[in-house]
Amino acid sequence: MTHFEKAAQASTISLLDRFYSIFLSVCIVFLMVGVPFVFHRKAASAVAALSMAVGVLLAWRMSRRGQPQKSLKLFSVGLWLLLVGLIYGGLPPATAGTAVAMAMMLAVVVSVRAGVVFGISYLLAWLLYIALQAAHLAPPPYFSGTLLTGWLIGAVAIWLVLLPIPELIRTLHKAASLQRAVIEATTDGILVVNNEGRVETYNQRFLDLWQIPPASISTLNDGELLDLAMEQLVDPDAFIKKVRELYAQPDLTSVDTLVFKDGRHVERHSQPQRLDGQIVGRVWSFRDVTERERAQAEIRSLAFHDALTLLPNRRLLDDRLEQAMASCGRSGQKGALLFLDLDNFKTLNDAFGHGAGDALLVEVARRITSCVRQIDTVARFGGDEFVVILGNLNIDLGTARLDVNLVAGKISLALAQPYHLSLPQNDGSNTPVQHHCTASIGIALFPEKKVSADEVLKRADTAMYQAKASGRNAVSFYDAAG
Repeated sequence: MTHFEKAAQASTISLLDRFYSIFLSVCIVFLMVGVPFVFHRKAASAVAALSMAVGVLLAWRMSRRGQPQKSLKLFSVGLWLLLVGLIYGGLPPATAGTAVAMAMMLAVVVSVRAGVVFGISYLLAWLLYIALQAAHLAPPPYFSGTLLTGWLIGAVAIWLVLLPIPELIRTLHKAASLQRAVIEATTDGILVVNNEGRVETYNQRFLDLWQIPPASISTLNDGELLDLAMEQLVDPDAFIKKVRELYAQPDLTSVDTLVFKDGRHVERHSQPQRLDGQIVGRVWSFRDVTERERAQAEIRSLAFHDALTLLPNRRLLDDRLEQAMASCGRSGQKGALLFLDLDNFKTLNDAFGHGAGDALLVEVARRITSCVRQIDTVARFGGDEFVVILGNLNIDLGTARLDVNLVAGKISLALAQPYHLSLPQNDGSNTPVQHHCTASIGIALFPEKKVSADEVLKRADTAMYQAKASGRNAVSFYDAAG
């Protein structure tokens, strides 16, 4: 049970406390004054008053134990039987005010339907009594000829009706005020639409999220709101499909995320609105989750990309290599893995610090990426080591080697060009640094039967060390023989 549901139940119990106390007071007055001094049929009056008092106490006890609606339902059944029984026992019509009070309480606490059923059924029983009396088939009124007593009973009945009304009005106003305050205070945009498509209520946040002028909301129906929404969304077809699905199945709830053309992400919640157990409309809530989506995208990116160069990291590299090897295995085409290690990288770090090394790595990543196709993968393996995966090469091994050698040569040439770095200083100025750096590149071709992705990486790494051993700034293909 939510905080607001608990508060509503507490308010209902407080209202019933007052209502039951009134009925109990009436029972005591009847027993102490009415039975000995006013009522003619004292035994029947005493039984009726005692029965009502017992019913009040039992219902009151149930209400205090957290079942206010159930208590009022049971009490209303007992009171209806008592009042109808007294009608046919000669009770004056003036006491119908008691039934009116009971009907009002049922309408407020339980449901309007319960109050209407109670009131109409009592009225029909009373009209039947009048018809029977006209046909001389019913007993005369209990207080026939006793005008003062009739007025007394009528006054008590009117008191029963009028006394709870101020409390009812205050409770309803308080509930409405609380509901409005909660709707406006929430950071979600709220829209409530009835079964006919008319807007029942909304808050300012809803208008802000959907950029709806406040002056026009009162003239828009559900269909016009949908048209306005679809104009702002990247995928309007999916949006309207979900809306139609929910309207076709009113008891469904739903949660999804809408992407706006301006880049915003809005989470949409929808659930049916129920009144007395019947679905009377639908409640929509919208929450701007743009920052959350950006944060999650950044987290996903950091999990698979190098934070410095933004290239795929080792985890994503392994996945891309597995995919490339599987694709080449199916098509018969060749693929290649290039393992690059920068020459003379440590001298830059020693001379100018890690900031200079980081700036160089970022530029190296950019140059390598510019030398390959979009379908190829460039990854940072770690430190000053990079890996390039080339897929969809020629089926012929010799032709594939030539193509890979051309790409490796292109990369070597690009990386050998001078680097003009700008290093920020503590005083806000920038120090220009020029550096010359080359790369040793080892190459392993794939696929080859019974060779794993790890083995391809090891072969390319071995070839890279062969390139370094040959004098650096060189390209070497893996050779198992040596």
